[in-house]
Amino acid sequence: YAAGDTRIRRTAIIMQNLYERYEYNRMEKSMFLEISKEPRDIAMMKVESLGPKMECIDPPRHSPLLSNAWDPSHVTIQRMDLSAWEGSDKFCVVLHNILTPEECAHLIDLSERKGYGPALVNIGNNSQVRLEDTRNNERCMHDDPQLVEEIWQRVLFATAQQDSSVHHSLIHVPWI
Repeated sequence: YAAGDTRIRRTAIIMQNLYERYEYNRMEKSMFLEISKEPRDIAMMKVESLGPKMECIDPPRHSPLLSNAWDPSHVTIQRMDLSAWEGSDKFCVVLHNILTPEECAHLIDLSERKGYGPALVNIGNNSQVRLEDTRNNERCMHDDPQLVEEIWQRVLFATAQQDSSVHHSLIHVPWI
């Protein structure tokens, strides 16, 4: 690929600031993985829920979309300082290398084949509107509960191996 290739730029953006938002709707038992084409300010992001909070005892199972080449020892945990924002007592970390570069490329390809649409903002009562001053990007929503669960299991397994305080926070901190 040429250095100016859009796909390479998008890959770099997604791999550098991979924005994965997991929503677990307990009423409908549905999960979504959202991959944004644009980098996001993760510190300003509100996390509603990261799915069922459960302990991970064994390494995650293999998914058709995920590779067996993933190595939890490559995961790095970056704690985010939120002291500049209101509610600075909130817990925030970035986990690098939860996905391999090949898995990122595969998910990018999947999203590009599916296509992107405006990233609307939920205003309640099952209504969404485009508010470009709040969210000015496109997104692809891919409904795959198995994939979401297996990524979540990777997060639990890697944090349990590397940092028990982060692992404990993921399990026990109330998500807002």
